[in-house]
Amino acid sequence: HTWINVFNTTPEIGEMVPDTAQTEDYMITDEVYAAYANLSRQLNERWSIQGGVRFEGSWFNAELDGQEERIGYNYPDGTKDLAKALFPAVYVARRWKDSTRELQFNFSRKIRRPRFWQIMPFIQYADSRNIRIGNPALAPEMNNLAEVNHLLPLQNGRGSWLTSVYGRYVENVFSAVATPLESDPDVLVNTWVNGESSFEYGWENVLRVELASKLITTLSTEIEYRDMNVGGLTGLANAGFNWDAKLLVSYEWGEQWALQVNGEYRSPMIIPQGRRISSYGVDASISKEFNKKWSAVVSVNDIFFTRRWGNLYDTPTFLQEDMRRREMRNVRFTLTYKFGERDASFFRRRSMQRSDPGMRGAEGGEE
Repeated sequence: HTWINVFNTTPEIGEMVPDTAQTEDYMITDEVYAAYANLSRQLNERWSIQGGVRFEGSWFNAELDGQEERIGYNYPDGTKDLAKALFPAVYVARRWKDSTRELQFNFSRKIRRPRFWQIMPFIQYADSRNIRIGNPALAPEMNNLAEVNHLLPLQNGRGSWLTSVYGRYVENVFSAVATPLESDPDVLVNTWVNGESSFEYGWENVLRVELASKLITTLSTEIEYRDMNVGGLTGLANAGFNWDAKLLVSYEWGEQWALQVNGEYRSPMIIPQGRRISSYGVDASISKEFNKKWSAVVSVNDIFFTRRWGNLYDTPTFLQEDMRRREMRNVRFTLTYKFGERDASFFRRRSMQRSDPGMRGAEGGEE
């Protein structure tokens, strides 16, 4: 239950006057209940299969003060929308004897629920030309993912190559849209709506190589094609390629020192009304283990102060580019003291309890 009371005043008025445009009383009820079943089988020395299905019921209700209409959804609603409550997953694996080489064929269906700020119907000012407001009618999106993964160890045993090809079909895809404010076209209202669907096809690679003793590099790349269709009254659609790359270099010397440098680049990516701008940056850290109890780390984020995020909106009615930074470049020093004995078996038990194979067919967080 969230409420915001906004009051304005001026020297002429002399007293606080309620601002009805920004005062809100909002209550939501969100319930999720689930059950799952899982089965695995070793077909022979090389092939194995694992399958699971998760039934996840969802009930969401939102009430706005002063409005009789309630907003929400119920999956399933009797026998209606039963497909939105079932999340199957199938994993087929082929392993090579006396090797870490492995080939996987996977299919899974997941649910992705909106974050709290995406459904809060409060005006959130970004700047004088942009306001953001959540959409309480935003329903979950459904992700259907098929992928093929191949893990190949390098011949010299000093590295590995993981390559993946995937295809994803998303129903009710979350779509951020901006429209001019009716009372002032120079101000944009940013919110989220459920688009009809999106198709994504991609190829990922992770190459890990030990160049020398204790000098390890890990290169990750991904190229993706995305086709989004918002549809509905907006008629928005967009398609295009995007790619990103990450390079991590780590080096250890002696028995107590370690250095790590991490760089990344993300290319522009399409959104319904334009594209996200590119972002890139470099981080570094150096650590020292004094003994079994004490350790220290010095880290620097965004060394060259280049990391930023933003969007370019290019529509027939308006053109806007925005850019923001999450934080300034900073240097951090961390000193750690370890005490007590860690019961690894306890953490493994907790992990196994959370690691629900059926859960691979349902996910409640944002990617």
